[in-house]
Amino acid sequence: MAPRSPRRAPTSTTSPPTTASTRKSAAQRAPGMSVPEKVERLFATVKPAGGLGREYTHPEIAERAAAAGYAISPSYVWQLRHNPEKRPTMRSLEALAAAFEVPVAYFLDDDAATALRDDLALLAALRDPAVRDLAIRAYGLSAETVAALATFADRAREWEGLGPPSLTDAPTDLG
Repeated sequence: MAPRSPRRAPTSTTSPPTTASTRKSAAQRAPGMSVPEKVERLFATVKPAGGLGREYTHPEIAERAAAAGYAISPSYVWQLRHNPEKRPTMRSLEALAAAFEVPVAYFLDDDAATALRDDLALLAALRDPAVRDLAIRAYGLSAETVAALATFADRAREWEGLGPPSLTDAPTDLG
């Protein structure tokens, strides 16, 4: 009888079990902007109506969340805005989303955050009356005419020494 080889511990290709200490929320796992960076972008972009471009205060965000049925304190809003070590709960992300009137996916999905950032930049650009007037005039024109206007706008940007248009260059002040 041949000698038996020593037994080895079974190997597994599965991940180790998730515990409270190893579990992270989707907001912390997702690459890209951190939760504080996303919160900061919302403060910089979403402004109170008639606020002359000023940012919401932390108490105002807490009040807006409360009006939507969520409880979050102004100090916790500050922590989520400034402390990258703070691990937000899903409920607190829902509160912030409600206060800023954005989908909670903004905090959980980088693609959603990028899409929303672009939408907010576009809305901010449309606050310029001349840009808004041009968009309204172009609405309803044929695809060929809109393409000709876009080509003309590209040439005008070149004449003025501007680069190609980009939503990341658009203003983000919605106030």
